[in-house]
Amino acid sequence: MTFCIGMSEPNSGSDLAGTRTRAAKIDGGYQVNGTKLWTSNAHRADFAILFCKMAGDGNEEPDRHAGATQFLLDLKSPGVEIRPVINLLGEHHFNEIFLTDVFIPDNRLLGKEGNGWNQVTSELSFERSAPDRFLVLFQCCGRWFAWPPRAGQVNRDRAGKTHLAVSDPSKHVDIDSRDVAGGAKSK
Repeated sequence: MTFCIGMSEPNSGSDLAGTRTRAAKIDGGYQVNGTKLWTSNAHRADFAILFCKMAGDGNEEPDRHAGATQFLLDLKSPGVEIRPVINLLGEHHFNEIFLTDVFIPDNRLLGKEGNGWNQVTSELSFERSAPDRFLVLFQCCGRWFAWPPRAGQVNRDRAGKTHLAVSDPSKHVDIDSRDVAGGAKSK
């Protein structure tokens, strides 16, 4: 049994609170309509953890997090269409999921109705704080802030002045935009 996560939507960027996928309470469950985008491996998954909002009276809630709810969506349900998003290399990892009058039974509600914002932010903080992400950050910082500077490395100080590191630490080369045409001056 495999899972994917349905959070992002077309034209939303990283605005998760602005989700437009809606779930309406009906007899025995919920009816869901909307679209999810950038869903990794949805074409291989059995279920999706679906983030949406409860359908209201058409007026936008002042609290953008209100009504957020999560469901366990069976991707084989009628009304679910999964289309591939092919990357520039011709590979298929991401998908767009279209939900048209999809029925989700009551027992597939994750947590409590309206508590989806707390749940999804907890999930994201866990996902983005995993050891592999933490260790990659150290590798990147080591490259970005390498010390001591390697010969030939260009650094900018707090005053915005650019310096070129040289093999002899007693010397450095200041690079001034006015000197570019005539070459840098050694000090």
